[in-house]
Amino acid sequence: MSTMKDVAKLAQVSVMTVSRVINNESNVKPETRDKVMSAIRELHYQPNNAARMMRGVQSNTIALITDEVITTPYSVNIISGAQAAARSLGKLLLVASTEKNRIFEEKTVNEFVERRVEGFVYATMYHQAVTLTEVLENQPVILVNCVSAGSPLPSIVPNEYLLGIQAAEYCVKQGHKRIALLGLLPHNIATKQRLAGSLATLKRYGLTPPAHWQRHAHQVVNGQETNCLEAELKALVESDPRPSVILCGNDDVAMQCYFEFHRYGLRIPEDISLIGVDNSIMISPRLVPGLTTFEIPYFEMGFRAVKYLVDQRFSLEQEKVSYPLVERDSVATIL
Repeated sequence: MSTMKDVAKLAQVSVMTVSRVINNESNVKPETRDKVMSAIRELHYQPNNAARMMRGVQSNTIALITDEVITTPYSVNIISGAQAAARSLGKLLLVASTEKNRIFEEKTVNEFVERRVEGFVYATMYHQAVTLTEVLENQPVILVNCVSAGSPLPSIVPNEYLLGIQAAEYCVKQGHKRIALLGLLPHNIATKQRLAGSLATLKRYGLTPPAHWQRHAHQVVNGQETNCLEAELKALVESDPRPSVILCGNDDVAMQCYFEFHRYGLRIPEDISLIGVDNSIMISPRLVPGLTTFEIPYFEMGFRAVKYLVDQRFSLEQEKVSYPLVERDSVATIL
């Protein structure tokens, strides 16, 4: 039996577009509608009339499905943003954490559908590609902090490439010419895009860092994520010349750098400067000196996702949200 996902694949559109055509919504281009209807006929797809009738009833509820967001101190602000948007729009937000259990995720989605939720926000702890269960792909859904590895789905993500540009530009404006990059796992979406943004920017200034200044605090060793910070930082500190500033993959890595620099007798920012990513309230403002960092726009992403879901902006492919800079005292100005 054909599914809505099959129709979307044949018509080369999103599942949400197929849903809008089936429900005879007006905001679909005629040529797109024709492609979808042709695919429906070719596959002999039969829409679920009961589900269509159910979706026609306004329940004023939105469901937010997460992997681990609800249990983490950083990305939990996605939920805060979604809750703020839902409240402003007169909607109730229902939240469930699947803990990466696909069977539980499917069961939860089905229960929410039975309760006639108007749509779903699917959020992850870190920026990654995800494969949704088929039942969720066939619902009105917007992804937050992740992208679909399967059918194209609307998503709202941090602008990682722009962050790389912003961080490099900031260092250059502070007078730094010896700029090192200390990322997270090499294969992560965030790590790769930030690195690309920073390197492109530094190249424009003629400041491309040597390969031994482009390092990763975490690596996968024998299938397990391993913290390599101590060895990687040792290589940076003992290099000649030593970098004047290090762009860290997150605030936790930066905090570990504070401890390691103390062991080496290096002062921040007099001897070496640091920049983080997160603006974790448990770390960056409590370090001495305070850590200059970029805040991940969790709240803004959650807020926009609910607003777009209610506005039925499913034509959205991907929206990238920029990282605000939070300046403190960990970066020296070099005259």
